[in-house]
Amino acid sequence: MYAGKYTVTLIPGDGIGHEMAQSVKTIFKAAGVPVEWEQFDLSGFGKHDPALLKACSDSIRRNKVALKGEILRLIFRGAVYTYTAILQAIHQCHV
Repeated sequence: MYAGKYTVTLIPGDGIGHEMAQSVKTIFKAAGVPVEWEQFDLSGFGKHDPALLKACSDSIRRNKVALKGEILRLIFRGAVYTYTAILQAIHQCHV
């Protein structure tokens, strides 16, 4: 908590994740919830970005709370690796 606000790591994920994340932000703001969001646009599509995964993991460790949408697990070359790398990075945070 900093300056009376909680910082939360937000990972919208794939599919309708971005729309859902925006709805959560809107609802929290309307309710006056003291939250600042650190958003990371991780996806199960394509190759992962190691720097983005590290930044996301660091954010979760620092904030000790995260809201994560569904990350798709597609079955084709490279996608399973991306999905697994994302989940490993998140689960290594031990929060």
